[in-house]
Amino acid sequence: MVFEIFKSSWVVKKKDLYWPSEKMKKKAWVKDKKIYEEALKDPIKFWEGLAEQLFWFKKWEKAFEHEPPYFKWFLGGKINITSNIFEKNPNWEKIKNKPALIWEPEPLEEKPRILTYEELFKEVNKFANALKKMGVKKGDCVGIYLPMIPEVIISMLACARIGAVHTVVFSAFSPEALKVRLQMTGAKILITADGYYRRGKIVNLKENADEGIKETEVKKVVVVKRIGNQISWNQGRDFWWHELVEKESEECEAEIMDSEDLLFILYTSGSTGKPKGCCHVCGGYTVQAYWTGKWIFDLKDEDIMWCVHPKSLIVTNPEIKEIRELKIGDKVLTHEGRFERVEKIFIRNYEGELIKLYTLYSNRPVELTPNHKVLV
Repeated sequence: MVFEIFKSSWVVKKKDLYWPSEKMKKKAWVKDKKIYEEALKDPIKFWEGLAEQLFWFKKWEKAFEHEPPYFKWFLGGKINITSNIFEKNPNWEKIKNKPALIWEPEPLEEKPRILTYEELFKEVNKFANALKKMGVKKGDCVGIYLPMIPEVIISMLACARIGAVHTVVFSAFSPEALKVRLQMTGAKILITADGYYRRGKIVNLKENADEGIKETEVKKVVVVKRIGNQISWNQGRDFWWHELVEKESEECEAEIMDSEDLLFILYTSGSTGKPKGCCHVCGGYTVQAYWTGKWIFDLKDEDIMWCVHPKSLIVTNPEIKEIRELKIGDKVLTHEGRFERVEKIFIRNYEGELIKLYTLYSNRPVELTPNHKVLV
């Protein structure tokens, strides 16, 4: 989709194709069409070669097994998706002091929050340790009902760090929608926030969470203090995020996961019936996500990935985002609120705010397509 920017308005036009420039072609990861021939000739060997470029605690014994309608990849292999992002990343020393996560709050007067790779790693470890102290073990499911704030990414990666399965529920979903998903997963812990901004208004997310956990197995609720709005509090059940992590260690050993261990469950919207849980496993998902970022999105370590969709969609689920962006050394840009906030950035202050988003967090000049079009 192409956005054409004008001084007083904007027009959205859809085009079938956007042809990359010669400069983009020369910089692309994929330049040799032989990879298509190799993939067709022996797809299993092809994917084995790609998987070998990630870190495994133990290499797989069998690459592929297919028993209709089921299939498995990298059987016997041991991996952890967070190790590939952080401490086992071959570029760790190079990237650890670079920005990894950039968060733009909805109120424009609020300062953005920027976490380097090392800072993000420490936050992930601290919350992972907090989850373990709350009784979360490998294979347990943790519900995440958070807005577009840094803690949603931290919590998902923390779950993956200790081998817990997470399921993200869109923060705009109703308490009933939350309840259905929590019931199906059997989650005993829910991570939420006091509230968040949406179109300039405060949404009391904690109130929705309190209603949504009724008739579920949830015993403990972790609350991120985002707004400071007045909320109900259940002593002994509710815990502030900042109080849980403030004394936790910044180190947490990664759980060694089998390739076929469950990584996360993401539910369909339920628009055509009862929501269906899509289960994603550690090995195949990590490999596919990394190469999607490199070959499909053509991400480089100087790039910024800005996706405006909520984290409850598979296209923006942090596991696929972080393994493809963070392992490459990329930066992830996320924002609070609805798309209207992004629209205002384009309309109100294109040369100021939009360019700022690209230049403030990047060490290279902004490259716009012809006629000042921005690809989104």
